[in-house]
Amino acid sequence: MTENFKKIIGDLEEEIKELKDEHGNVLVFYEKAIELILSKIAQLKEYVLKTGFKNEQEEIHFFKYQWFVIKSYSFYDIHAAL
Repeated sequence: MTENFKKIIGDLEEEIKELKDEHGNVLVFYEKAIELILSKIAQLKEYVLKTGFKNEQEEIHFFKYQWFVIKSYSFYDIHAAL
C-alpha cells in the first residue's frame, strides 16, 4: 500500500509542477490541478477497493496519515505551487 501511495503522490507532485509551467493563467491552472487531484484520489480509491488492506493497522495508518496527504493538495498545496 505504501509504495503505491508514494508513487501516486510523486506523480501528482510532478504533474502539478508541469501544470504550473504550462499555464500562465491562474484560473486555468487551478481548474486543471483540481481535475488532476480528483483523478489521483479516484485512482487511490480504486486501488484500495481492489487490493484492500493487509490488516487493521495498515488501514488505520492509511486513513490517519496518508489519506490526508492527498486530500491536502486540494486545499493547500495547489496554492503553494504558485
